[in-house]
Amino acid sequence: MSNPAIEKTIADYYQAIRALDCDAWLATMSADVVAHDPVGAEPMTGLAAHRIFFTGLSGILAQADFAPDSMFVSGPGAAVKWSARVTGTSGREARCEGITVFEFDARGKIQRRWSYWDPGALIAALEA
Repeated sequence: MSNPAIEKTIADYYQAIRALDCDAWLATMSADVVAHDPVGAEPMTGLAAHRIFFTGLSGILAQADFAPDSMFVSGPGAAVKWSARVTGTSGREARCEGITVFEFDARGKIQRRWSYWDPGALIAALEA
């Protein structure tokens, strides 16, 4: 099932990560967005918490090539299998991959997301 609004939001979401553009990334989300990133971590609620998360992660990155590999849209949600190649401010490179499940509001903004990946392994690889 295709939903152009959802597909555009997802494209904008990953483009903002590639550009390390926090404001553009936050623009894809509703004001009351809740995220489990990664699943099992304390949920992030609201745009301020998301800004802290993005700023912390992007602060150790010089380049971030995050790209959706596969996207599956159904109703007001989508699941995306993604992969990334990043370069840290240390000059080290690392790769990672994961799956993010999105739920969207009526305006096509991300309302909830669940990301399955290991940010600790990525950070360790960049700092090693």
